Amino acid sequence: MVAQPTVTWFTVPAIANLTVPNRPAVATALKSAMTTHRAGNLEAAEADYRRVLAAQPENANANHLLGSILSESERAKKEAEAS
Repeated sequence: MVAQPTVTWFTVPAIANLTVPNRPAVATALKSAMTTHRAGNLEAAEADYRRVLAAQPENANANHLLGSILSESERAKKEAEAS
């Protein structure tokens, strides 16, 4: 009889719970930026993400979330111009 493989399901922690190893100040700044982003204050969140990226340019979360803000703001500008 052949043993059946076991499947383990992994849960991915929410981005807000991720920390940056050896860079607790950057991790705190990123969490703060995400909180600001969720609250809808996109200008402040953009500035916060840029501060994180100034300290740690390779931070994938900050890069992605800044990109989402920039993409959304471009879409909003185009919609405003169209109307």
